[in-house]
Amino acid sequence: MQQVQDLIESIRAAGGRVTPQRIAVIEEIRKSDSHPTIDYLFDKVNVAQPSLSKKTVYQIVNDLAEIGAVSLVDVGTGQLRIDPYVEHSHDHFVCTKCKSVVDVPSEIKTSISTKIDQYGEINSIDTVYRGICKKCCLA
Repeated sequence: MQQVQDLIESIRAAGGRVTPQRIAVIEEIRKSDSHPTIDYLFDKVNVAQPSLSKKTVYQIVNDLAEIGAVSLVDVGTGQLRIDPYVEHSHDHFVCTKCKSVVDVPSEIKTSISTKIDQYGEINSIDTVYRGICKKCCLA
């Protein structure tokens, strides 16, 4: 995951403005360890930035996704998740109890890719594992 300052520079390089709201959203994404949702970010950042709207959070996150600073992933929890770890390919584990999402190192899926190549060019492969996380198992 990129550092806050690196993300700010990426926004500037893409012609975007660096506002207190953008910085607050970026910092909250960096703090989260479970691929936050827009609602989660809004609830956290709105405490310090009460004038912030949910629409603004959506726009900030979409702007970050456009410049490749985050990716938006649908892991079947009902809301898109913000994945700040875009530097390396990885899979996701979703806890079916607490809905947390964690990164799982991905295995190279060459045998599958070779079989699917006959249908077209593969741009990405998304694997989501579902189960109960260790924290919920111990509770």
